[in-house]
Amino acid sequence: MNIRKLMILTLAAGAILGAANMAQNSQAAEKITDVREDGMKEMGKALKAIKGLVADNGDKAEIAAQAQKIVNNSAKIPMWFPKEAGLGEAAKPGIWDQWDKFEGNAKNLNTQATQLVAAAQNGSDMSAIQAQFAATGKACGTCHEDFRKKKD
Repeated sequence: MNIRKLMILTLAAGAILGAANMAQNSQAAEKITDVREDGMKEMGKALKAIKGLVADNGDKAEIAAQAQKIVNNSAKIPMWFPKEAGLGEAAKPGIWDQWDKFEGNAKNLNTQATQLVAAAQNGSDMSAIQAQFAATGKACGTCHEDFRKKKD
């Protein structure tokens, strides 16, 4: 085989491998975006459930269980936003420009939700639970203000 054919075959193989790698990266980015959106939706459902439970003076164990979903998911938020995955439908590009703030907001949400779990589990009265729920909701909203596109 002459050098020219060898070079052509090498370039062709490189192009095929490069295309396969790009497709794999695209699938990985799409998957993390789906995981991120599912996790965010789960936190939204948990917040809605807690709101109803607090309003109805509901079961504190259920409040704690719903708040734990927020704790679990909020701990994953920074991992759900690798720059190479892109924005998805709702994220603003400022996430990566202000990463420390974004990560701090996620950590604050986790802290507030953890305190909500504790309040519900420790027999706090409903007004204390309601106050901690408000702090948790505010922590969630802080991130939305800076880093999430407004819904139409």
